[in-house]
Amino acid sequence: MTNTKNRFERWERIRAKGKCSFILKYGVVYFGLGTALAFSVIFSLVVPNASFLSVLPWSIILFPLGGVVWAVIMWALNERAYQMHKPSEKDAPADD
Repeated sequence: MTNTKNRFERWERIRAKGKCSFILKYGVVYFGLGTALAFSVIFSLVVPNASFLSVLPWSIILFPLGGVVWAVIMWALNERAYQMHKPSEKDAPADD
């Protein structure tokens, strides 16, 4: 139960910053640019005659776009789980 509680506490902090912030940070920067760099390095090492600098521009465009899609999906999944598992107001103890 503690892991679930920690997960939702973390999600509350993330969602307080907003959906656009989540998409930019986790989708575009972390997922998109991180994957673009990794893909460019691996592709240039594995494929003969492919240079890092020839692959990088396409990766920098395409992977962040994919990151936006990934982040929108992850936002929806996390928000659905949060809404289903958060305690409702009627379950909270009364302060009377």
